[in-house]
Amino acid sequence: MKKKGFFHFHATFGSLLAVLLLTTACDDTTETLGSSITNIEDVMSVSDAVYRVTSQSVRVDSIIARSSTRALGIVKDPETGTYIQSNLLTQFHVIEDDYEYDEDSVDTKALSCGITFNCNAFYGDSLQTMKATLYELSMDKTLEEGKTYYSNLDPIKNGYIRNDGIKVSKVFSIVNCDDSDSVRQANNYSKFIYFELNKEYTDTKGNKYTNYGEYLLTKYFESPDNFKNSYNFIHRVCPGFYIKMDNGLGCMAYINSAQLSATFQYGKNKVTKIFPIYATDEVKQVTEVITDTITTKELVKDNNCTYIKSPTGIATLLTLPVEEICEGHENDSINSAKVVMRCYSSDMDNKYTFQKPATLLMLEKDSLTSFFTSGKIADNRKSYVASYSGTTNGYTFNNIGQLVKTIYKRLPADAVAREEYKRKYPNWDKVLLVPVTANYTTYNSTSILSSVTPDTSLSTAKLVGGPNNPDAIEISVVYSRYTR
Repeated sequence: MKKKGFFHFHATFGSLLAVLLLTTACDDTTETLGSSITNIEDVMSVSDAVYRVTSQSVRVDSIIARSSTRALGIVKDPETGTYIQSNLLTQFHVIEDDYEYDEDSVDTKALSCGITFNCNAFYGDSLQTMKATLYELSMDKTLEEGKTYYSNLDPIKNGYIRNDGIKVSKVFSIVNCDDSDSVRQANNYSKFIYFELNKEYTDTKGNKYTNYGEYLLTKYFESPDNFKNSYNFIHRVCPGFYIKMDNGLGCMAYINSAQLSATFQYGKNKVTKIFPIYATDEVKQVTEVITDTITTKELVKDNNCTYIKSPTGIATLLTLPVEEICEGHENDSINSAKVVMRCYSSDMDNKYTFQKPATLLMLEKDSLTSFFTSGKIADNRKSYVASYSGTTNGYTFNNIGQLVKTIYKRLPADAVAREEYKRKYPNWDKVLLVPVTANYTTYNSTSILSSVTPDTSLSTAKLVGGPNNPDAIEISVVYSRYTR
């Protein structure tokens, strides 16, 4: 610990109030305000100190697949050499009682069917040739509502694929090379990946259909209740699809929407109609992420810094000096406890270098899973978010004092019991920094954090710190105490 200052104020009421406001501006509580501002003879003691925070990189094998960002592709991080592959599992959402079709099935014919994956953004080279295979999921083992799935889900290994179901391979690029330059450069040009489902299809009972569209049509006329809601549709008609990257390197497509569309012709006038069913967040959308574990393990061993990598790979673990901060200050208020995580600047001049994560989440190591499964948001008491600042080239957590106090209060007062507690809970003083997507809503012109989900986009940061640099990260603390 290194002390940076200690001073006293013998204040009149006005100057005392000013000091109170100043020193509590960054605090997350108002526990020090109240009855103490009643006597102009009160004395306020304020001190500050700086402590060391140690850090290390830790592997993150998977994240909870709960994000609106869906990715498909294979890329290599030019800075670290890490390979990342993203595959996609998707179900389709049927709006309750929204599908009604009055035409006679005898006069209706399915012309074509396919799935379109729309791309609103991408990383890498949009002209890069890629290859993927579309697999039909199994109705015997479906992705269930209310169950948590992780990004390391292997649907083939875990029995989610129908053995004799649809299997369609596709060679593609995000920008269709068959389109002219003028078409591709238009503002409304749509980038997409399309899988045709026009070959003969055999259902699980052995019935054959001209194409998948005819199967959908037959299932509807068999019982409109099959399309009554998403549960019925998934368990009786279409459990979903898995798109697996086979080869190609250099492009990652971010999929913002997908639709299963069948084109029908019906009636004496042979009217053509498109019947779309959309993939939405009401049903399961799971991005499977496969990372280069050999390279990741080598990066974790680097003791001269720490890393943050998404969508999976590496997080930074901090050990907070909780006892140093709190012992001898049990009766003090922690007005501020600030930690700044600085980044190393990349020495690469490459347009394909991954961006730094926009937002980092700090929370206790053992609460990482429960935080996301419960859909929590950062509350500035046990969890905090910090945005990347280009000005400081880092992330500033302005006041984690409440977290420090909460952790300290759990420690038993008895020395023997305290050591036993530490052995039982080895992560008692450890917090993780993980990349997240923070969404905000505006209320009365104020932005309010509304959701925090794992960041599944491509990002990386190399942070100052690591086991070989124990003095690299500081937590600066301001205390205050009121006496008479």
